[in-house]
Amino acid sequence: MSCNKILPDVSNAFNPRKEQPSYFLFGGYKFMKNNNTINFEPSVAVKKLGEDKTTFDLHSKFYIKRLNWIALSYSTSNKINLQFGLHLYKMVYAGYNYEYTLSKISSYNLSTHDIYLGINLGLTRVESIRGTFN
Repeated sequence: MSCNKILPDVSNAFNPRKEQPSYFLFGGYKFMKNNNTINFEPSVAVKKLGEDKTTFDLHSKFYIKRLNWIALSYSTSNKINLQFGLHLYKMVYAGYNYEYTLSKISSYNLSTHDIYLGINLGLTRVESIRGTFN
């Protein structure tokens, strides 16, 4: 769980615009098979941003050989995401995210594309990682 702006900002004491607190709640579980070829990780996020309505994000991620993945997400804010990631070298990976808006604004905003490069700090034993590809 995470909260943002729950304490008033002293520097803006004379500003009539008051910042509203935001709340985030995340949860999920990874189902691991014995052979580790395909694992499934469903998760959910509940977000309350200021006075906006509460939104829910449903996320399902499939790991292939523990290091490569494909994911699909749906948000009650009328968005669908498709994502995949590829293990490149040791702890380095690359990925792609495609977001499509389902609301009326979709005629003005076709979609969003993200390409990213990352480091997975949770992968520390390179020997065990190499063993999954044999």
